[in-house]
Amino acid sequence: MSKKKKSRKKIPAEGAVIKYLAGIMKEVGLIGFIVLVIASVFLIWGTTVQKREFIDTFILLKNTNQNQFPCVILTLLLLLVIGSIYSNKMLKLRRE
Repeated sequence: MSKKKKSRKKIPAEGAVIKYLAGIMKEVGLIGFIVLVIASVFLIWGTTVQKREFIDTFILLKNTNQNQFPCVILTLLLLLVIGSIYSNKMLKLRRE
């Protein structure tokens, strides 16, 4: 008697998710993709108190008189993401 091997079927949605994420990564570059993943994880699993504190500190820039650290982080992160997007677009233009 021959034994039938169970064939593992690949989930079609799995490939679609990977293609979608790869498309995002091509569009914004590696650094932009990492920032998006971290922001998404924070928005999904962060508590209400953490989200409120993050918005107060980094979006509304409250209490920056005492601590300039949030402004410096935001500026560096913004420059890093913009530089990544710019270099990614220039690379695409050079390939054409």
